[in-house]
Amino acid sequence: MPGSWSARTRQRHPARARGPVITLQVSRGPRDLAGPRTVTSQTEADARAQLKASGFDIQVVEEIVDDETLDGRVLSQDPEGGTDAKQGTSVVIVVGRFRGPPTPRPADTDDDDRPP
Repeated sequence: MPGSWSARTRQRHPARARGPVITLQVSRGPRDLAGPRTVTSQTEADARAQLKASGFDIQVVEEIVDDETLDGRVLSQDPEGGTDAKQGTSVVIVVGRFRGPPTPRPADTDDDDRPP
């Protein structure tokens, strides 16, 4: 439990006695977060692996992006990293999908449009 402590006493050698030795152990709480870790900016594959290893279910939502560097990257997650969530909870990750500009259609090459 965070903030709790326990104590144990032990008698010192009588020739050096100044009082009992007290050993304190202070807890900072559990080492692992209860919820998912932050996976934003990671690749989809890395985020999936990390969340799966932590015991979470994963749902992926794709979002079209115009920045090619965001293709395949996690843009956001719900619940956010570090928030309380039980293992088995679904974590929704929004992954960027780059769609370049549309390919221009070839010009119509009708011979009737050429100047004489």
